[in-house]
Amino acid sequence: MPIRTISIEKNENHFEIGRFFILPEFQRKGIGSYILKRILQEADELGRVTKLAHLKNSPVESLYERHGFDFVGQNETHCFMERKPIKPS
Repeated sequence: MPIRTISIEKNENHFEIGRFFILPEFQRKGIGSYILKRILQEADELGRVTKLAHLKNSPVESLYERHGFDFVGQNETHCFMERKPIKPS
């Protein structure tokens, strides 16, 4: 049974997360964090910035902030965030 949908555009400059939805009954169970960590791990390994947009006033912003995303702009409906790659220590 599908519990999520996600789209990711990967190119030589950055990753862009498009649709990233977890069905409500599966939210707040660590699934989104798990998926996001895997995407960010790959972006870090390749040295790519990760970009995304989310609806203004969405509680998902706290998930992205916990994973190192910074606010970079907004329009009437969306906030835009980016995360620079973290180099392995």
